[in-house]
Amino acid sequence: MQAERDRVAAGLNGTVLNHTVRLVAVAESGLAGTEGDAHEAVGAAAELARAALTEMRALLDAWEKT
Repeated sequence: MQAERDRVAAGLNGTVLNHTVRLVAVAESGLAGTEGDAHEAVGAAAELARAALTEMRALLDAWEKT
């Protein structure tokens, strides 16, 4: 049971950190470019955030089943 909790915690940590780093990079690139770049960056950031939420939900669902 503890091993599964550790696995989920590590997965959440990796998911949150990985996606946050990517979100920041996308946002910064959008700010550094044109208005069109900013619009594209917002769309990309939203997509990354949705992917992060999906992964976190899957990990939490796996945790609840243990």
